[in-house]
Amino acid sequence: MKGELWCPDVVKLGVHDEEEGLIGYIYCDLYERSGKDVRTALHTITCGTRSQLPVVVISCSFPFLSPDPSFSYHKITLDQVLTLFHEFGHALHAILGRTTFQHTSGTRGPTDFSEIPSSLLENFISHPEVYSKVIQPSL
Repeated sequence: MKGELWCPDVVKLGVHDEEEGLIGYIYCDLYERSGKDVRTALHTITCGTRSQLPVVVISCSFPFLSPDPSFSYHKITLDQVLTLFHEFGHALHAILGRTTFQHTSGTRGPTDFSEIPSSLLENFISHPEVYSKVIQPSL
């Protein structure tokens, strides 16, 4: 949707369930730019409740490491991949957790509980099948 994204590098993902259809949105704002907060975080725009779709933003400040900005992909380090998987775990928690009350939705709960999906998703990168699809040797 024109004007919906605040930067050309931001990507909007629709999350779909086979039975329910669209169940939420994730905006991925991954790269550094002037004036952007450098902290990595998941921001909840709308909570996932039984009456509204969740909308979240994964915000990182990864530097552009590709030698040519016209490339259709950007290189990031293994640590940055782990960070991305961690934040994506928070995003999935926010998208999949449907509650009656907003204050108990997604990551709004005890820290130990809200970190479980992120920690589990981080561990997927160590699986050879996942690793081989995500990590590519340097060009």
